[in-house]
Amino acid sequence: MQKLRYDAAVFDMDGLLLDTERIVNQAWDEAAKRTGFADVAHAKRSCLGLNEASTRQFFLETYGAEFDYDTFRTLTRKLAHEVLDVHVPVKTGAKAFLAALREKGIPCAVASSTREATVRDQLDRAELLCYFDAVITGDMVTKGKPDPEIYLKAAAALNVTPASCLAFEDSLNGLRSAHAAGMHTVHIPDQVPADERTAAVAELYYDSLLQAMEELI
Repeated sequence: MQKLRYDAAVFDMDGLLLDTERIVNQAWDEAAKRTGFADVAHAKRSCLGLNEASTRQFFLETYGAEFDYDTFRTLTRKLAHEVLDVHVPVKTGAKAFLAALREKGIPCAVASSTREATVRDQLDRAELLCYFDAVITGDMVTKGKPDPEIYLKAAAALNVTPASCLAFEDSLNGLRSAHAAGMHTVHIPDQVPADERTAAVAELYYDSLLQAMEELI
């Protein structure tokens, strides 16, 4: 089978390069327990892949202006960083894949809904930041995922067309964003398994970054 041709690669971060979604999920669950928020499972699923502005909008539209979003969000961030400030877990195969792409001369970008300061800090401590030619984050866009803006900005930063890019994502919102941008979408599930909705916007599917590397390099 002939390998897919591409000129650049764009990666989500949380749940894709870094094993952080698991820790963030645990933080949301603990914050929900402390604050009495009963609908946390639905909120986690709905907000996966969203940036801060879109997450806030979801909460206010779904739970009303009376929901104390700022207190809840501050607590979830505090609980997550208690773990992540000590150690940033890297997904198996992430460093090897990025190194292989660098060796091939394929430029890479991050397209993460997380804010820039956190993205750069965590990738740097994970020893992955050096592999990226561009870093596009949730606080750099007007519209977050699933809008295509973040992926279009990543392609522009790499000076390539979206159609020549591979986009690696673990979430439905991320896949929809990359698909709408016109990229070749690659789904590697993390906390949420693949289903008919992800299949509709994922061109390729792999169980892990290692498997993707074996097939695409």
